[in-house]
Amino acid sequence: MTRAHTTYALGLDHAVLGGWSEAAGHHRDAVGQFRRIGMPHMQGSALLGLGEALTELGEGVEARTCLRQVLDLGDAVDRAVLTGARKLLGSLPAE
Repeated sequence: MTRAHTTYALGLDHAVLGGWSEAAGHHRDAVGQFRRIGMPHMQGSALLGLGEALTELGEGVEARTCLRQVLDLGDAVDRAVLTGARKLLGSLPAE
């Protein structure tokens, strides 16, 4: 397991506990780490987690950007992650 995986897991833990600000910070760090080490499938998962956390924090514009980035990764991302991103994107209020 890489440092990026650990950072991502911390984001998930904070999200489960309702610590959305901490979750967002860990997911944001994980996105960058996964991007640097060339793991787009995990980058997509971290972007989805970041989008969820930002949604909970009322940061819809930034959440929308993260979710669109997940969709842009396309086939490099797990189908469930793509589905989750589409669903959350569809639930956000219109811009």
